[in-house]
Amino acid sequence: MKQARLARWLAGMAIATAAMSHACALEVLVAQVAPIRGLEAKQGAGYAAGMRLASEAANRRGGVNGHTFALATSMLNNPRKLATVMLSIEGVTSP
Repeated sequence: MKQARLARWLAGMAIATAAMSHACALEVLVAQVAPIRGLEAKQGAGYAAGMRLASEAANRRGGVNGHTFALATSMLNNPRKLATVMLSIEGVTSP
């Protein structure tokens, strides 16, 4: 339940970030928090597939107000983008 709430919050923040910045096109980094192992792994895979499909569809249409979306799971091989992901997680989880 908390994971779904956090996922909705992150998606909302990504959309809000995209909507607020009209000056230049940005790549909005979207992270997914979902189970990848155990009994709920299929549910997590479904979330990941849905997020991938939604971001690809939005990007094909030119993004939202020119801003494109990138999923954090596809960014973890790039050290610079991994640092961005880790800072984002820290910002969300810190009080």
